[in-house]
Amino acid sequence: MPPPAYSLCDIVVSLASNLVDDLFTQEVNALVQIWPYIPPIPSGTRRIWIYEQSPTEAITCVIRLDYHYHPTRLYQLTNPVTLETMEEEYDYHRNQIPGPAPEWLLHDYTRFRRRVW
Repeated sequence: MPPPAYSLCDIVVSLASNLVDDLFTQEVNALVQIWPYIPPIPSGTRRIWIYEQSPTEAITCVIRLDYHYHPTRLYQLTNPVTLETMEEEYDYHRNQIPGPAPEWLLHDYTRFRRRVW
C-alpha cells in the first residue's frame, strides 16, 4: 500500500466544540477568539479543516483563507468525517492532527459543504 498523499494547501486542526460553536454564531469576529488555538499556518495554506473535539469527534467545517492568510469563508460539512470513518476507512488517526490534510479529505468531502459565511 503506498503512503498516504497529503495536500500542500490544506491543514487539519483540532478545536474544542465551544470554539467551533463560536465560529457559527459570531462569524468572522469569532476568529479573533479562536486564532490563538490555531497552530502556525504553513506557507501556501488555503483551507483549514476543523476537527471538533469531544463530544463531536469529527471534522465538521472548513475555513477558507485568502492569499494573505485571512479567513474569507466558513463552510459546514453536511456529512462530517467522524473519527470512526477517519480511522477505519482512511487509516487517519487523531494523533496526526494538527498536520497536513490528507488528499482524500479534499477529494471526498469538498462536495459535502454548505457556506455559513
